[in-house]
Amino acid sequence: MKVIVMIGSKSDEKYVDKSGIRELFAACEIDWKLWVISAHRNLELVIEKSKDIIRPESADFADLVIAAAGMAADLPKVVAAATNFSLPVIGVALPSDAKPDASDALGAMTSVPKGCPFVIASGIGAAALLHAGITAVQMLTIGEDVKSKMIRNDFLAGYYRENVSKEPIIPLYQSERKEGLDDGQSASAD
Repeated sequence: MKVIVMIGSKSDEKYVDKSGIRELFAACEIDWKLWVISAHRNLELVIEKSKDIIRPESADFADLVIAAAGMAADLPKVVAAATNFSLPVIGVALPSDAKPDASDALGAMTSVPKGCPFVIASGIGAAALLHAGITAVQMLTIGEDVKSKMIRNDFLAGYYRENVSKEPIIPLYQSERKEGLDDGQSASAD
């Protein structure tokens, strides 16, 4: 199992560092590489490298791509198109100096016409990069082998309990429904 994580510029590496994706992949024994590659500054290289990802004989052959970019966020869509949609591409919108809320990047990733390059959009920033990593692990461990089941059932569930929530999701959701908060509202006190 191999994942390629692409970021649009060297300055985006801070999101990789903050996210915890390195530790997640190490703990799950996921082989991965980090590429700094821009669809705007070097489109031809992105297309060439993306085509290598889907060649089984290539050293860069991968099962999944996480592509993180800001502003126009074309990197995930270019990778999806260059791989002929033959593998999952998870897009992560990253903040930029021009658009710190990354709304432009997220919008660019999710607003595509039918049949055009599409990606699974994970969200914005370092947290979304970790979510993309968790989604990648879930997708790569769908099999019924013992290692896949162990990663899914033991590690990811434990990781969630230890790092994200002290309560299971279902009882929390059920309590919100009882309080009439299942219409997109949150249960936080203002």
